[in-house]
Amino acid sequence: MAKGNLFLGYGRGKVGDVVFSRQNGEQVTRARNRAPRNPQSPLQMLQRVIMKTSSTAYSMLSPICDHAFQGYQPGTPNQSRFAELNVALMRNQMRDAINSGDPEEILASQEFNFAGKNSLYPQIRDYQISEGTLNSLTIMWDGFMPYIKATGLAPEGGPTYQQVVDALGLQRGDQLTFVMLGVDDRTGVETSEFTTLKYCRVILEPSDGDMTSKFLSGTGGVTGAVNKPNERNLGAIEFQATSGQGLFVVIPGFNEAGGADAVTAAGFAVIVSRLVGNVWQRSSERINLPEGPFNVDHNIGYLQDAIYSYLSGTDSTLYLNQAE
Repeated sequence: MAKGNLFLGYGRGKVGDVVFSRQNGEQVTRARNRAPRNPQSPLQMLQRVIMKTSSTAYSMLSPICDHAFQGYQPGTPNQSRFAELNVALMRNQMRDAINSGDPEEILASQEFNFAGKNSLYPQIRDYQISEGTLNSLTIMWDGFMPYIKATGLAPEGGPTYQQVVDALGLQRGDQLTFVMLGVDDRTGVETSEFTTLKYCRVILEPSDGDMTSKFLSGTGGVTGAVNKPNERNLGAIEFQATSGQGLFVVIPGFNEAGGADAVTAAGFAVIVSRLVGNVWQRSSERINLPEGPFNVDHNIGYLQDAIYSYLSGTDSTLYLNQAE
C-alpha cells in the first residue's frame, strides 16, 4: 500500500490493477485483489443461505410485501424491511445452536428449511410479511383448511355483517388481505417449497347502514355488499361459518381433489389494514403453517443440502462472490 497526493485532488475507484482510496486525509493506493479470499466457513455459508432464503421468498411475496410495512414507503424500503425482519427471524430461530459455538450442528440439521443456491421457489417457512400497530386475527388450522378463530357465529343462514365485525374486533372500512400459499400436488412428490400464491382483498364496507346484511350468501360466497375487491384482487374467496370455530377461508384452486388445480394450502395469513388520516396502518403478520409433511425428504429441504449447493465442485472454480 502506498500513500501520496494526486496532482488533481484525491482519487477514488480502480484503474487497472490499482485501487485508489482515502484514509485519514491521505491518498492511499493498493493493488487490486482479483482473487478474493473465500474461506467458505460454516458461518459464511450460513449467512449465504439465510440471505438467499429471504430474497427468494420476497420474489414470490412482493405483490403483498412491497407495501405491507407500516411507516415505510412502498417499493424498495418495504423490501429492505422484509429482508431485515426475516434475516433476524431466521437467525433468532437458530440462536441456540449458534450460541453453542458449534455452527456445524446447524449445517447438519434437518430442522431448518433453507433455499439452495439455485432455488426458484421460497422454502416453507413462517416469513413475516407485514408490520404495524393493528391487532392481528387468530389463525387456526383444521387439517389443511385454515380458519379465523371467532366463536359464537351462528352458521344457520350465515352470520350478519355486524356479528362478523364484532367477533373479529374489526371496523367498518377495514381492509383484509387474505394470503394463501400452496404446494403443487399433481406430481405426487413431497416438497419443501411454496409453489403457488393467491391473495384476495375484501373491504369491510357494507352498503346498508344498519349492517344487517348477511356476511355469507346462500352458496357460501361473500355478498356483494361486503366483498369489494380492488384491481389487485387475484382470486375469488369464500367463507364457511361454524359456531364452534369461526370462519373457514376457501380460495378456489386450493384443497381441491385432483385435476389441474390440485394445490394443497401450506401457508396462510390475514393482514388487517386501516386508513387513519392519510396513513395506512397494518397488522404484524407471519405466514401461519399447518402441521403437515412438507419439510421432509426433499433434496434442498434441509440446511445441509442448501449449504452444499454453495460449495465449489471439483469441476468448478466459481465461488459465490465470483459466480455468474
